[in-house]
Amino acid sequence: MCLNIYDVRFEDLRPACGLNWPPDIHNITIYLDRPEVVQAMHAERKSEAWIECRRPLHAAFDESRSNSSITLIPKLLQRVPILIFAGDQDLICNYMGLEAMIQSLTWGGVTGFGTVETQSWSVNNTPAGTWVSNRNLTYAKLFNASHMAPFDVPHVTHDMILRFMGANFSAITDGSARIPSSVGTDSKPLFVESSHPRPTLTPVPGKTPQQDHAMWEAYYNAGSAALVLVLIVVAIGTFVWCRIRRRRKLIPLLEAEESIPLTTSMGDGQRDDEESFRQRKGKERAVEATKPPIFDVGDDDDDDDNFKSNDPR
Repeated sequence: MCLNIYDVRFEDLRPACGLNWPPDIHNITIYLDRPEVVQAMHAERKSEAWIECRRPLHAAFDESRSNSSITLIPKLLQRVPILIFAGDQDLICNYMGLEAMIQSLTWGGVTGFGTVETQSWSVNNTPAGTWVSNRNLTYAKLFNASHMAPFDVPHVTHDMILRFMGANFSAITDGSARIPSSVGTDSKPLFVESSHPRPTLTPVPGKTPQQDHAMWEAYYNAGSAALVLVLIVVAIGTFVWCRIRRRRKLIPLLEAEESIPLTTSMGDGQRDDEESFRQRKGKERAVEATKPPIFDVGDDDDDDDNFKSNDPR
């Protein structure tokens, strides 16, 4: 058995001694592989996925031949702020060795932090550690945290990063804004949830290319829909107009056919006689029907014989 070199509160088996701790954090891998995160970190030149503790990186630094960071930090502090933090349960990068290095480090013409006072640091009304800052160097010691401080105390390390970056806490309206924190007398503004709706922001003049493209695409879709609607209305109107026009042409023809008499070949006298014949009683009609004709033309055969006998030829 041996101590966990990353967290002295745990033991492990040799030869790992903590190298396999903490267990793989899949959420971090998934998050760091998201395209928008890779783009925001300007890591697009490498197609490989993020891997924790990639061995080629350690080999590239050639630690055995590189100069100690104590020779680089003073020059960097002249240009950029630097944050050094340590969990009080970490062994491999323990806070006692870091504090001894800082006290022997000379930058800005002074060795160590000088006479600056170390302040207490609390998060969510609970002691979170200590905080000291001077001449571009900030040192934070985190209570109950190991080498993997964000894994142990995520809210504390988040507050540490925001404070070191000089974030405007009054502009944060969600997430860590609901967690109070303070360093010495410098307290983060309390988050007060308002029941009133947030004011609508005034649109910023000008549009991005994406907004212009979306606007013209919307115009195109609206125009296409309007054109289809107009074509449908025109087709229906044409169909109705043709039906009405055809009906108007058929009406005069029907009226002309109805005005043609069915008995135009009969004279007026003949119609009167027939009408009077119909109006007589049945007996009268029967007697009249049996009256002999005015003259008898005879049979066809007799007529032919008489004609032949009387013919002088």
